[in-house]
This record gives sequence, C-alpha cells and structure tokens, in this order.
Amino acid sequence: MINPEGENILTITGNNFPPNLVDGSSIIITLSDGTNCKVLESAVTFIKCKTDKFTGASLSVTGSVYVNGKNDTSLSLTVTTAPAFVESVNPIKASPVLK
Repeated sequence: MINPEGENILTITGNNFPPNLVDGSSIIITLSDGTNCKVLESAVTFIKCKTDKFTGASLSVTGSVYVNGKNDTSLSLTVTTAPAFVESVNPIKASPVLK
C-alpha cells in the first residue's frame, strides 16, 4: 500500500536499466493520475524513485517507466488512505530520563 501524501520510495526491478544516473540516460517515471516519481538511483537491475503527493483520488494507479526511448506501462500500485500504524519500536526499553 502506498501513502497518498507522497514521499514513498518505489523500487522498480527489471533488467538492462542504466547502470547509474550520470551516463546520460533519460529515465522518467509517471503515474496514471499525473503523479511524478523522482528518480533517486539506477542500477542494471533496479530503479528507485520517490513519489510526489498523489494528485488523483483513485486508489489504483498504473505507472509508466520511460528509459531511453523505451516505455513500459505494466507498473501498478494501490494507494491507501488508511492510517499508518506502528509494528515495533527499538530499543524495547528506554530510560524515561534522557540526557
């Protein structure tokens, strides 16, 4: 599930992606509701990007991954408005008096 407020880090896996972001390659990732995903990292087997705040009200969106003239539209995401919840906290114990 993806947070509609954005700042989600997505990892798109595949093969033959640009090995880095400084080799002159063009990488653009957009979602069907118009939301952009800013590319953070690229390697041969993955691309990482961070979403902006979602602009649409749709809970299911598709994505378009454009790399050097090739486009793939098979990406799909589910956006949720459910509140986040904590599953665990580390350390388990902490002093009530912090210096």
